[in-house]
Amino acid sequence: AMVGRTLTETLHGEVKRTARPYGDKVLSVENLSCAGLVRNSSFSVFSGQVTGMFGLVGAGRTEMAKVVAGLLKRNIFHGGEIRLLGKSVRYRVPRPAVRDGIVYVTEDRKFDGFFETMTAGENLQIGELTDKSNPVSIVSLARARELAKQWGERLRLKQISDRARMIELSGGNQQKVVIAKSLI
Repeated sequence: AMVGRTLTETLHGEVKRTARPYGDKVLSVENLSCAGLVRNSSFSVFSGQVTGMFGLVGAGRTEMAKVVAGLLKRNIFHGGEIRLLGKSVRYRVPRPAVRDGIVYVTEDRKFDGFFETMTAGENLQIGELTDKSNPVSIVSLARARELAKQWGERLRLKQISDRARMIELSGGNQQKVVIAKSLI
C-alpha cells in the first residue's frame, strides 16, 4: 500500500540489520545446468550459515538441489561444476554425498519426509537404519527412544510424550525430525 510517510516512521523502519560473519566456503556450484530447467546457476555454501534456495514452482530449485545431492540420474545433469572443499565432485547416487555431509531435505515433509503414524524416535531410527555400512539392521524401541531423546534435546524438539506420533507434532517439530533423520 502507498502511504505518505517514510519507512523510518514505521515499526519495520527501526529494525537494524547485521551481517553475520561466515566461515570457509565448503560447497560451490558453478554454472549448473540440468534438464532444461536450470541454466548456468551458481551458488556457494559457507560453514556456520544456513543456505536456502527459493523460486517459483517449476523454476528448477528442487532439481538443482537433487542433482547436488546425487538424487537425480546422470542424464538430467548437463553441465557445470560442483566443488566440495575445493575438490570437484559429481554424485551419481546419494550414498557418497551423504558420506561427505550433503543431504537433501524434502520440501514436502508430509509426503516423503516421515511416517506419520510412527513416533519421532521410530522415524529417526529409520534414518539410522539406512546407513549401508552396517549390513545387519535391527529395529529397537529402546534405540528409538534414545535417538528421540538425543535429537530432541539437540534440536529442542517439543512433543507431548516420547510415544507421540508424528501427526501429533507441530509442523516445525515435524520438520526438525526430518532434518535430524538426514543428519544421523
